[in-house]
Amino acid sequence: MGLFKQSSLSVRLIRMGCKNRPFYQLGALPTRRRPNLLPDEVIGNVDPIPNHNNEIIASVDLRRLAYWTGKRVIFSNGAKSILGMAGWLPIPPKVYIKALENREKERSEPLEKSGDKEDNEDEFVIEKVLTEKRIV
Repeated sequence: MGLFKQSSLSVRLIRMGCKNRPFYQLGALPTRRRPNLLPDEVIGNVDPIPNHNNEIIASVDLRRLAYWTGKRVIFSNGAKSILGMAGWLPIPPKVYIKALENREKERSEPLEKSGDKEDNEDEFVIEKVLTEKRIV
């Protein structure tokens, strides 16, 4: 039997917005409530689509977040990653793993693209040679 009682409240991301334009609210609500219902209290907002500076905008009321953290709420994985990147919670390991996979993917893409360019350059040289022979 545990020393502390597990909380029946959770802080999680609630999806709002349109089909192609998602928007999330960081809300406190009972753990057993379905995720598509409105929260008891909205703690913050998250806009996942990057703006012109390639930034994801998130705003959080830190006083209310501190209040709910004091109530020992359970944070969802999405809320943990957003609040971890903001510096409020430790960053979950899955975020590091995903960043590493994205870095490796970016490193491998330029090699594939450069190989395609060499093929296109070879075809261009062959076409140039053929056209020069026809002219002469």
